[in-house]
Order: sequence, then structure tokens, then C-alpha cells
Amino acid sequence: MSLPARGPFQVHGKIIDVVDTVHHTASLTREYALKTNVTRTDTRTCPAGMVRKGNLAHTIHEFPSNHASPNLKDRSLVSVTMTPKGKNAAMVSLTLTKAKNPTVVQFQMRCAKA
Repeated sequence: MSLPARGPFQVHGKIIDVVDTVHHTASLTREYALKTNVTRTDTRTCPAGMVRKGNLAHTIHEFPSNHASPNLKDRSLVSVTMTPKGKNAAMVSLTLTKAKNPTVVQFQMRCAKA
């Protein structure tokens, strides 16, 4: 039996990286618990011999106290921007602009063989 997560959340840059050496691909994923109006930045670099592919993907997870999906007007708003740093790295900036519930943002950068 698993219990639902309860706040306050203390996730400080949980790393979930997956590198596939057979198909020469990588998924660089990081998860942050954000506070309102605080910007978190992170620079991610692809493994040697790989370059960035595609756009940055991100998901927003909200954790209301009643464990139900929040109303549309109560949804968290997050600004996620990526600044390329050459062909194999990028700086990601995350800012939580509005939130009524604890919010965790996960972003993913994909890499592949050059």
C-alpha cells in the first residue's frame, strides 16, 4: 500500500538521467520543487559525442491537500525557458509565477549521436 505524498516537498534537483549506449541516445531529466517567484536555473550537458535533439519538454505536477485535481483557476503557472549553449548543452530557467498548491516541475532534454 502506498500513501499519497504530503508537503512540504524537499526535492532539490532530483536527477533522472537515462543513457542508451546501444542506440546512442540520452534523456537528461531533472525535477525541481519550486517556490513562487523564485527562478531556478540549471545547465545540462549531453554525454560525449552527443548533441541536443528537439525542444525541451516539461511537465508540471501539483499536489493539492485534498488530492483532487485543482480547478482551472487554481492551476500553477510556470515559465520554462531554454537558452542553447552550443550544440550539446543548454541552460534551463524555471520560474513559478502563480501557485496555490505545492508544485514540482520536471524538464527533459533529449540527446542523440551527432
